[in-house]
Amino acid sequence: MKKNLLLTGLLILFSTMLFAADIDGKWNAKVETDMGEFTFVMEYKADGEKLSGTMISSDMGNLQFTDGKISGNEIEYTIDMQGMLLKYKGTIDGDKINMKSTSDFGDNEFVMTRVKE
Repeated sequence: MKKNLLLTGLLILFSTMLFAADIDGKWNAKVETDMGEFTFVMEYKADGEKLSGTMISSDMGNLQFTDGKISGNEIEYTIDMQGMLLKYKGTIDGDKINMKSTSDFGDNEFVMTRVKE
């Protein structure tokens, strides 16, 4: 009985690692903020549970992050935008990511869509 529970637990653990959501590639975003609309493209790259990426096509130029994490369909990372830290958390759902950003200027929720190339 204990052996079956252990095997079941290990199977669940490894299946979540094997079936991590596919995030690699570019994603479009449009965020409505108190300061107006902000559009950008994110390019993500997952390596196991590590997530890195670059915010491109933004008014601020290209901004990279390297502290990202991905677990199943959940992601999180922080971008330093000229001293202002933007914290992002999201849930991948196929070709969409439901995101929430948090900063000193408030919280925003938005949906990112995969760029089809």
